[in-house]
Amino acid sequence: MTTPSVRIGLIGIGNIGSAHLRWMLEHPESGLSVAALCDIDPQKRELLRREAPGIPVFATHEEMLASGLTEAVIVAAPHEIHPIAAVDAFRAGQHVLIEKPAGVSVRSVRRMNEEAEKSGKVFAIMFNQRTNPLFARAREIVQSGQLGVPKRLAPTGWKSPAIAAVWCSKTAVCCGRSWPPRSANSAFPSRKASISLNCRRNASPRPSRTATRSFCKTLRGRSCTESR
Repeated sequence: MTTPSVRIGLIGIGNIGSAHLRWMLEHPESGLSVAALCDIDPQKRELLRREAPGIPVFATHEEMLASGLTEAVIVAAPHEIHPIAAVDAFRAGQHVLIEKPAGVSVRSVRRMNEEAEKSGKVFAIMFNQRTNPLFARAREIVQSGQLGVPKRLAPTGWKSPAIAAVWCSKTAVCCGRSWPPRSANSAFPSRKASISLNCRRNASPRPSRTATRSFCKTLRGRSCTESR
């Protein structure tokens, strides 16, 4: 028997939200079906009704959640809205995937996490670069202990990835090769080392879409359609 698609409600149709929408519409085999859309901008709502006919469009996420059309939501609204919409979604019995960051205040994020725990629903944050080979390799190097204790990590741009960091160590690695630390007169004091990893842009095939697929796979594994 074919597993039914997960009915997704998309909150926020800006640059990121529109990318989620386009991908789900172009990949029906993903197991995700767009059941409802939400945006506070009336011009965007009118555009959505023309470009995505047949999909209900709402002005607020509260209206969308009350409609009963969805079983999971993707929150791609402005940062401060992420925990607010997530809490409302959990209370409505929805599974939730939010875009990064989790929020803009510790209090709101803690509240969101508490609601997620109480709800028993699937909760995920779009840490889309975790599937990027560059960052996976950096993680391996750090966890191996070969560079000592990390003191500072400074990403220099994930769209054209490069990572630079400083460790308390006598050795360092640059692109997988040993590299002696600079002198005390340089930007890096003695007994500290630098790691620099670089790769071509788009080295990983659509990492954000990989994260979305993982969310979908988790939901389908829990038979969320039947749990409503």
